[in-house]
Amino acid sequence: MKKTLEISFIVIVGLLVMACNSSEANNSTSHSNDVEQLVDWLSMEEAQERAREEGKWVLIDVYTEWCGFCRRMNTETYRDENVLKAIEENYLAVRLDAESKDVITFNGHQIEKRDLAYEFRVSSYPTTIIIAHDGEPFAAQPGFMDAPTFTNILNFVADGKYETMSFEEYEKSLAQ
Repeated sequence: MKKTLEISFIVIVGLLVMACNSSEANNSTSHSNDVEQLVDWLSMEEAQERAREEGKWVLIDVYTEWCGFCRRMNTETYRDENVLKAIEENYLAVRLDAESKDVITFNGHQIEKRDLAYEFRVSSYPTTIIIAHDGEPFAAQPGFMDAPTFTNILNFVADGKYETMSFEEYEKSLAQ
């Protein structure tokens, strides 16, 4: 009887572990796949090259696989048609896994993704970074953003409104 209970316990624990791993794997792949077809994610090198040629901003989504708010940005914010329109018209989008050891090229230099996130001083996830077409970091916004707020930020930068007013003034002007 005791042997049967031990075997049952081991089987149940094994099934739970397998279920958790399966769920975790689905969550991590969903982070990268949820938005793949909606946003044209580019490599950092391609985005920077095209930004110089086209005069567009580079939008960097800094995330981690375990981050719940990162997944929420994917399932909510990056699926919104106003966000997608703003990105398509004015930005070249890049995803940056802040824990990845993969080497990329940024401003002509080889660097691990996690080291680039560190150089950007990212300390929470998600963080959205906007890079000017000349490769200079322009702005960073940490944390989850809902679609209306994110759209307003994207348009505020793309339309050059930052040159004449604060973001708060911009949002007030939209509400009038």
